Amino acid sequence: MTLPGRPPLRRPHLASSILAPLALLVLVAAAACSAAAGPDGGAPADGAAPGSPTPSSPAPGSAGSTSSAPTSPPPSGSVRSPGVTAVRVVVGGTAFAAELDDTPTARDLAGRLPVTLRVDDLGGVEKTGRLPFALTTAGAPRGSDPDVGALGYYAPGEDLVLYHGDVGYHPGIVVLGRFTTDITAVGDLPDGTEVTVERA
Repeated sequence: MTLPGRPPLRRPHLASSILAPLALLVLVAAAACSAAAGPDGGAPADGAAPGSPTPSSPAPGSAGSTSSAPTSPPPSGSVRSPGVTAVRVVVGGTAFAAELDDTPTARDLAGRLPVTLRVDDLGGVEKTGRLPFALTTAGAPRGSDPDVGALGYYAPGEDLVLYHGDVGYHPGIVVLGRFTTDITAVGDLPDGTEVTVERA
């Protein structure tokens, strides 16, 4: 029933009251997506596609890594040179370790061991004694300046020589090898001391 003089009341339309807030929600969501996208509306600004894995550097030790762990050098004196012959030189009852080089003269001596001789001191720097045989000098230099602690052959006298001091250069000296232990005490031994060279 309508009262005279007043317009009839209108009920708000149910559909309009629901759609208006829903449209606002859609606009807010669209604005959020636009902010997350790059300037061109595509991939994010950093160039990576959404959900794609981020590139990473290869882990240390992997196939793609160029670094390698440092290696420790081998201990000094722990490896004998190829062809070297280990020998023992017994001087006056005391054994000294030595090695013979891979040369024709040294190999000739190594093939004749063991050998025993008596040595005398010469100049306070060497003990020398004649071998019971001559050694080949094929390919040997005309002379040498042996280091202290060297084992040598003096070709003119067919002598085996133990150098416990510095003798300098002399023609006819062929270095056979060297002692691997200190032989300073050899210099104090008397003339006629017995020396035996044998394989170690």
